[in-house]
Amino acid sequence: MDFLKRFKFKFAAWHLGVFIIAVFLFAVIRHHRQEIADPESAKKNIISIIDRTFFDWRMTARGTRPMSGKVGILA
Repeated sequence: MDFLKRFKFKFAAWHLGVFIIAVFLFAVIRHHRQEIADPESAKKNIISIIDRTFFDWRMTARGTRPMSGKVGILA
């Protein structure tokens, strides 16, 4: 009994951070493996939806860029 009192687990804020990172990494790795196995079903995955949403937000926040007027053709 004395052993349990001496080594009582104390919850700290960094424990929650480590847990959230571990869950996120697990989800990303699982999504990547699913994307390789079946690309069509991976498009419906929550990670893909979040990724596409953030990409859209980044492009919207970036705004339009001026065109240079130079055109190149690679044949």
